[in-house]
Order: sequence, then structure tokens, then C-alpha cells
Amino acid sequence: MVILANEDIVGARVSRLGNLALSLMLEVKTGEAPPTSTSAGTTPDSTALGKYAGSYESQSYWAELRVEGGRLIGNFSTQPCNLTPIAGGKFHLSSRLHHDAVVTFDRDAEGRITGFSVGPQKFVRVPNRPETLPDGWRKYCGVYGPDFIPIIVHEKFGHLYATTENMVDYRLTPVNRHVFALPAGMYTDEFAVFLCGKDGQPHSVDFASMTFERR
Repeated sequence: MVILANEDIVGARVSRLGNLALSLMLEVKTGEAPPTSTSAGTTPDSTALGKYAGSYESQSYWAELRVEGGRLIGNFSTQPCNLTPIAGGKFHLSSRLHHDAVVTFDRDAEGRITGFSVGPQKFVRVPNRPETLPDGWRKYCGVYGPDFIPIIVHEKFGHLYATTENMVDYRLTPVNRHVFALPAGMYTDEFAVFLCGKDGQPHSVDFASMTFERR
């Protein structure tokens, strides 16, 4: 079985197609029918789901969850997502980036949700009054590069994020006042370096070794 795709945003669809194809092949070979549903747990009511709602942030992304129509849905760093309860109080995360990724929520000693984990990402709940972005970094916010795939640098929860590939926000981790590390994954060991003029204002950004002029 080979699946080809020319968009990285369709990773979840590729995984879903691959798993389905393998399940059908195994059914033919062994007679074992593929699973009929990814949900193996009891669906909580809206009140129970409400304790999971809120804003979260990891080392690479942000997430905002809410209850709507009796379901836990939200936004995973700009990508719409939904979380389906499964056995053991865990959830399956589905989006254009995730195919039934297992989400495990963390609780404090009093049982309150403090964050969650999905793969290597460790999300923590954002406080009601998040920290503010340092003034020295605010000047970097803006649009860089061409019309069709720009890099949009903006503030979220007191941190800088860069929207790339027209699909997802990546958190920028400061190295010094001009250099920010990009998160592991698509941009492992890469940096965003803001290039400034004599007036101290950025005129371009060297993003993963590619230079994009400020719009």
C-alpha cells in the first residue's frame, strides 16, 4: 500500500486512509473485521465536559477548547479540532493534523484540569490573566514574505507565534532579543532571526534560513 499526497496539512487524512486500507487488507487475509468506531468510552454530558474547556499552551502550539452541542471541540493552533471520549477518561484528537491522537488530561490534587498531553506536546492551562508580550518583541509582529504563503508573526498569551504554510501557529522561543528558536517538528533546530535597521525596526526575518521582507 502506498499513499501519496502533496500537502503536509493532509497528514491526518493520509493516516486515516492508511489505517483503513491496512484494516481492509487484514480483513481479507485473516477474517478480522476492522473496528467500527474509535470511541470506546461513555460520552460525558456537557457539564462534565465543561471542566476541560479553556485555553492551553505547549512548548510549540496553543489550543482553545469549548463545549458545543454536547461535544468538546476547539482550535489547535488555528486548526479546528474535536475531542472524542474513549476508555480510561482519555480522548481522541481529530483535526487536519491529527488522526485519533490520544489526549491525556492532567489534574491537580483537587481534581481540576491543569493541562493535557498529546504526543510529545505538554499543554498547560493558560491563566485567566496571561502575561503580556514584552515591549521589545512587539515590534516584530507583522507580515513577512509573499502574498501566497506569508509568515505572520503575532502575539498569543504573551508570547510570539508565527503562522506558516497558511495552516498553523508555531510558538517562538526567545534565544536573545533578535533570535527565536522554532519548535521541533517541521522546523527542528531552525531559527527565526529578525533583521533590523539602524532605527531598530525589523525590515525582514531570516526564517529557517530563508529571508522574508516585511510587508
